[in-house]
Amino acid sequence: MGLTDKGLSLIELIISLAVIAMILSLLYSVFFVTLHTFGFGERQRDVVASAGWAIETMVKEIRQARAIYNITTINSFYATDIELLTDNGLEWFRFYIEGVSQPYRLLRANLTGFSIGKGKPLAENVKDFQVEYYDRNNIKISDPVTNKSDVRLILFSLEVEKVSKTSGGTQDVILKARVRPRTIN
Repeated sequence: MGLTDKGLSLIELIISLAVIAMILSLLYSVFFVTLHTFGFGERQRDVVASAGWAIETMVKEIRQARAIYNITTINSFYATDIELLTDNGLEWFRFYIEGVSQPYRLLRANLTGFSIGKGKPLAENVKDFQVEYYDRNNIKISDPVTNKSDVRLILFSLEVEKVSKTSGGTQDVILKARVRPRTIN
């Protein structure tokens, strides 16, 4: 009697299953790493996007401001208070940094009714937030700003920290914007 070549022997079946298991585990590993990296990249892109949105919000509201009515320092960072005419009448807002250690959060608080409440976050992972004030001759107003009516140009500098998953380090992104308040006399 001769052997037929129909079907697989036990050894061929075991080897086939082992190869298939290795291929599936490799595909799963690649899929998991890709998904994890994509999610991390999304979070880091969101950090920079929220910082850009924060700068854009501050610029827009300062352009519309009726007055800059207070410039103070909170935790060695400038806090700028502005007055806006909204659908609800006059409202007052403050842009400031919360916290005493990094990473900070840039907040926007509604001060209407002069009740200082908790601000809403504009940007997360803030490493540094600087505000410079200039007069009508583009000369920087020295610290502290005592006469708010002299302010004709404001320079914002917002530095956020992105964590690099591949190198384990961090990368700082600095966003800057200059704004001239339009309605301030």
